[in-house]
Order: sequence, then C-alpha cells, then structure tokens
Amino acid sequence: MDKTPEKCEIEPYFSTQFWCESIAEDVICMWADAALPKFLLSESPIYLPSQNPFIPCDFNLKPLPLDDSHHPLLNCSIKVCIAVGKSKVRRVFNFHVDRGQR
Repeated sequence: MDKTPEKCEIEPYFSTQFWCESIAEDVICMWADAALPKFLLSESPIYLPSQNPFIPCDFNLKPLPLDDSHHPLLNCSIKVCIAVGKSKVRRVFNFHVDRGQR
C-alpha cells in the first residue's frame, strides 16, 4: 500500500490524514481466536469472591417513626457566633430548621 501524502484521505471534522487498507483474512482469524477463552470457566484462576454478608444489597430507606415530627428542636432557630481569626469581628449565622408537620 502506498502511504504517501498524495494517497491519503482527510477526515472532515479534524482534518486528520488517514489511509484505508484491507485486513488479511488470516489476521482477522488470529484476532478472533485470541478473543476465545483458553480454558474452561470452572478451571479459571480468576473468580469472583464469595458474597460479603456485611455489604448491603438493599438500599431502601427505613420509614421515619410517626412521632418524628414532634422533636423539640424541629421547628426552632439556632444562632451561632463564630470568631474569625484574631479579629474582633464576629459572624452571626441564623439557621432555621423547619421540616413541616405530617
């Protein structure tokens, strides 16, 4: 095959030069043979470990208790003062937690 610049094709999006050529049948057969397993699965030295009983399979959330909305801190505001560095400036953050009633 002649891979001179005059015989190349140009890819339309990135203007990359490329050449087309046929692949010999024996090379395709060699690739297909390389993809086949060489031993039985039962004789394989590679296997998955047994299932770990400590790794969960069910990721559904547990239902909340019916009296969960009666927690004393559920509908309250919390003020937090945080000193920033050595300055006398204090930042005040006001958090309000409101989960609503059921």
